[in-house]
Amino acid sequence: MMRGIDTIRKWFEKPVRFAYIGIYLQTGTKMLDVGCGTHAPYSTFAYYSKLVYSGIDWNDIEGKKDMEYFFQCDLEDNTLSEIQDNYYDVITLSHIIEHVANGEKLITSLISKLKPNGVIYIETPSEKSLRLPSWYGTLNFYDDPTHKRLYMLSELKKILEENNCVVFRLGIRRSLKRILLSPLYILSTLMRDKRVNATALWDITGFAHYVLAKKREPAALFLRQ
Repeated sequence: MMRGIDTIRKWFEKPVRFAYIGIYLQTGTKMLDVGCGTHAPYSTFAYYSKLVYSGIDWNDIEGKKDMEYFFQCDLEDNTLSEIQDNYYDVITLSHIIEHVANGEKLITSLISKLKPNGVIYIETPSEKSLRLPSWYGTLNFYDDPTHKRLYMLSELKKILEENNCVVFRLGIRRSLKRILLSPLYILSTLMRDKRVNATALWDITGFAHYVLAKKREPAALFLRQ
């Protein structure tokens, strides 16, 4: 019975980004999690234990002991030269890019670290977040004082396409599971935080949007030129 409860809990808590990139997270996949923080390495390994996982964060974190590589740096105006080029199969930036002013430079640097046919996933607040009410946990873009810039989908698509990538999926983040079970997600944050956290409302309100792109093969790039 405990195993069944644990399975349900894991399904309930599974991060939304894995619905988009989970198909690419196979045994041996080299993944770079940009702005991984302390929790993300453990939550990733809980679902994809055979990944070869690396992370970037500006803080020194305990979870680095379980990574292939950990890069401690400030992403603002950093060339990421210490990270090997053409190395990663999957790169994720989940609610990171809005915290830097130099998004184009950062994306360009990260694409150089991606293998041909590797995928990059970017999730960030949408334009709609500018009009949403203020809420604990960030529902309006300006709720978070560390937010520096909002990136529109068209802008992210243009940056990716100009840097040898093909955008094959983009839009407002809408998890059907989180929408249908929103009362349970709201209740869980209420129990945890003693008040409703805005993250339980993101999929209902359209707070976030995402882009998923693939890096072109060198031959495809040559033919395009």
